[in-house]
Amino acid sequence: TALPVIGLTAAPAGATGALTGTGTAADPYLISSAAGLDAAAALVNADKTCATDAKANFKLAGDVNYGGATFADFTSTFCGVFDGNGHTISNLVNTATLASTTYTSSLFYSLSGATVENLSLDGITTVPSGQNAADLYNLATLAGVTTSSTITGVAVTNSTVSVTTGATSNPVAGLVFSAVVPTAL
Repeated sequence: TALPVIGLTAAPAGATGALTGTGTAADPYLISSAAGLDAAAALVNADKTCATDAKANFKLAGDVNYGGATFADFTSTFCGVFDGNGHTISNLVNTATLASTTYTSSLFYSLSGATVENLSLDGITTVPSGQNAADLYNLATLAGVTTSSTITGVAVTNSTVSVTTGATSNPVAGLVFSAVVPTAL
């Protein structure tokens, strides 16, 4: 017969052993490796409505060297807190997320009511592959679109954001492509 296990709680859906913590302000999800960053993105990307993990608290527990590998990005809107804790994410390659004929490529696809702080990004490459002259490219290192969000103490160094073809009306940016601040009615 099976014996009950006492004192253990289930991990959140999509979480892996690469993260510790519960995602609260008092006990943020701790990211200490590239696998941890992947696990954090998987949690956020699974929450399409900012109801659970997309509004959680994440904190770097050390520098994360992505080793030149391609990161799948936070492709859902992030509404939580991402505290770099004075650490660096380095050597990461961003991919492009396609919506119709517009590609958005950045660490965070979109920030809404989010806080990103105390973070360094070094050696980040944001250059979409398979570019098409008819497509639009919204490219930045940190975030594609920010709405009512706070970004403080974030630095970008030794990084590349570029497009070699496509519609020229859309610029590329180093930190944030587009910032939206709602006005009071």
